Amino acid sequence: LMREVVTTLKSDGWAAVEIDFSPCQTLADFMALFQQKLQAATADSSPVASKIKSGFASFSSLFDRQISIKVLGNEATLGAPGSKAALPQDFSVAFATLGDAIEALAQESNAKRLIMALDELPIFLNRYHANAGDDQQLKATRTSEIAALLYALREQRQRPANTVFWLHCGSIGLESFAERLKLTHSLSGLQVFPLEAFTPAHTRTMLQRLWAGKGRSGQMPAPAVEQIITRLDWLVPSFTQQLFHLLFSQRAAWADPEQPTAEDVDRA
Repeated sequence: LMREVVTTLKSDGWAAVEIDFSPCQTLADFMALFQQKLQAATADSSPVASKIKSGFASFSSLFDRQISIKVLGNEATLGAPGSKAALPQDFSVAFATLGDAIEALAQESNAKRLIMALDELPIFLNRYHANAGDDQQLKATRTSEIAALLYALREQRQRPANTVFWLHCGSIGLESFAERLKLTHSLSGLQVFPLEAFTPAHTRTMLQRLWAGKGRSGQMPAPAVEQIITRLDWLVPSFTQQLFHLLFSQRAAWADPEQPTAEDVDRA
């Protein structure tokens, strides 16, 4: 769905950047991938390329120093003790530098607009936080770093030029992750569009269409349909599709190659 949005907007002259953060393990991974994808969206000869590079240099440097930021009225300290201290306003300067680069990328497009499609950001953030283990000091530091990242993204969404549209997609909700860390305020300006599971009625219709799509005449047998619904329980369309195709690939094992049974579903 996100890719369809991106494809549609690109056809309307928008610039587009898609980033899947699921492979990231560290903040360095996050920064490098973010920069790489932004730079890939513009020509090397473009002045925007150097703006992106300087913007990330400014932003990334914050995490190498000790700096205090305010999160919901509480101060949080980033960086290792003993590292070079930075002034709180350095955050605003870094955000502005990076934001200018992103908006410059938008201006290169015909529509003067940019879609930033960020996939699986919560997967990375959850992994990064969980990898702190039982080390409470490290966990607190990573919570502060995550807060800084989420507030940095909020700063970008709230820039007055309004030439960049941010679209987040994830297999776990960004809002539920932020709520667990008490950082929901960092998501202001985002609107949640939950994609719920199908109802049993929708799933029955879907299965009959999948059955017809295999060139089958008549209806898919009701016992097999109902067993798929029972066994899946959470009727996400992609899960239904996967189980159906696996079931169909095992036709040689069906007692009747024309009629799958509930037992065939169980085997699949």
